[in-house]
Amino acid sequence: MKILAETASNHNGDLNYLKKLIKNIEVFDNLFITAQIIDPISFCGETYEKYDFVKKISFNYDQWEEIFDFIKNNNHKFIPCPCDIKSLEFCLSKKFDIIKIHGSDLLNIDMLDLIKENKPKILLETQFATDKDIDFALERIGKNKIEALIHGFSNYPTEGSLTQLNSLDYMKKKWGLNVGFADHTTDTTNLPLMALAKNSTWLEKHITLSRNLRLPDWQPSLEPLEFTVMMKQLSKYSQYLGNFKKHPSPTEINMRKVMYKKYVQKGKQVKILRAKEGSDFWSYNYSFYSDEMVVAAIVARLKSTRLKKKVLLPFHNDAMVFDLINYVQKSKSIKKTVLATSFLPDDDELEVQANKRNIQIFRGEPLDVTRRLIDLAESYKAKALFRITGDMPFADPMLMDEMNKLRLENDLDYVRAQNMPLGMSAELFKIDYLMKLYLNNPNPDESEYLGWFVILDKEAKKGCLSVEYKDINLDHYSLTVDYQQDLDICKKLLKKIGKKNISNINLIDILNNINELEKVDLHKKIKLPRGKTMKYYEYLSLQKNQGYIINTKYVL
Repeated sequence: MKILAETASNHNGDLNYLKKLIKNIEVFDNLFITAQIIDPISFCGETYEKYDFVKKISFNYDQWEEIFDFIKNNNHKFIPCPCDIKSLEFCLSKKFDIIKIHGSDLLNIDMLDLIKENKPKILLETQFATDKDIDFALERIGKNKIEALIHGFSNYPTEGSLTQLNSLDYMKKKWGLNVGFADHTTDTTNLPLMALAKNSTWLEKHITLSRNLRLPDWQPSLEPLEFTVMMKQLSKYSQYLGNFKKHPSPTEINMRKVMYKKYVQKGKQVKILRAKEGSDFWSYNYSFYSDEMVVAAIVARLKSTRLKKKVLLPFHNDAMVFDLINYVQKSKSIKKTVLATSFLPDDDELEVQANKRNIQIFRGEPLDVTRRLIDLAESYKAKALFRITGDMPFADPMLMDEMNKLRLENDLDYVRAQNMPLGMSAELFKIDYLMKLYLNNPNPDESEYLGWFVILDKEAKKGCLSVEYKDINLDHYSLTVDYQQDLDICKKLLKKIGKKNISNINLIDILNNINELEKVDLHKKIKLPRGKTMKYYEYLSLQKNQGYIINTKYVL
């Protein structure tokens, strides 16, 4: 959870006070200072009852620039809250990543329209608002602009019964957005922890040097030491929440091996009991699957933002994902080729298009890709499964046959091809191994990074085909489709090869035209789980040296 330290009007127009307050706020990675930026003439008319007060406490923009620099030099991060159109224009000119919009501007169409036209994400406060107000604002600026909807009650200090924390659940369900809580009580423990347990992504608390000063927003404000206590409490208890998933922890996995009952063969009988020997239920179940039953899972969804619905874009003979399926079906070892997508309505179009072509489709977990693959394999009683993503249209079937041969000859858990362009090597998993990866991943919703978890596993029986072709570093090239230019390169390659049907193309056709492909920037950063990144050449090195028990040269 990220925390907003709201200075509000506590500075009372005193620049030195605000600097002193900033100096006294302890630095935390998840802490952001926020303040209301006001141009009095743009904010209110002279008839407004607090017009003189607003003029008194408002800094000019030169002073705000001084404050921005001061905050940065003190290692803090800042999120501005412009309270009028002129101040919003000023904040936009400073290129902030996130801007907070006060609840009283929820129906300010001048500000809403300007927000829509610009880049920053928005923390949208909703105090005073009805459902209808919020619907209007979201429709006007677009839900994609929202960092979080902030719930709160503008009564200082807020009485406990008015906090309405259940509104957070309602807002998440109704608008499908992150939510935050503007806590206008002086509670440093219970309410912040309740907001944490409600999965708020933001918490706002007012801050002052001392409530004894009785500055304008003193009633709901914490003093710096209280703020630090709250931050440390939240840091401690946030660990208790874990992942938003029902899945055993690493400690439980070890206990599971002892506590779960085994299927033990006793003569002609199978007994289910706690024992050192025997198999767990899943391994026992999979032991009846035929080694020859191999399926190819073409993993595809329609959620891409970089190239919208890319798997359904025209490719050679058909849409990209269906050309891929036709290409993969040349494999002699694959018994079924299945389009594996999610059960979400967003992916309904894939099912419609697959049914038109009599292509088998499986719909499973949206984020937990490992579970989707396991469920698919179980539905066909498949002993092994090729994982192929829908954005790798040239995943080679000839290599797949060689990989499966390697698996059968050496009883391997996992096989891939090395020294191939990105997007040309599928991954082959034994179903037992997929289940192991599923169990041992603390957060299965991160399993789109399945290859990374394979690299980390030092116990699996892994094999690879090391492809050799004219001494070329083939893995310095890419044939995956993320952007329009990638799709253009693939189509240019198809044109150069010059074969009418996708199914007539072979691996040599592609490698003979390797110079048509895009070279990968070896220093580019690739995403890994939990927000980590790694340079591509480092990832390649780990991939090549992950402890293969079989490494077979495959010379083309």
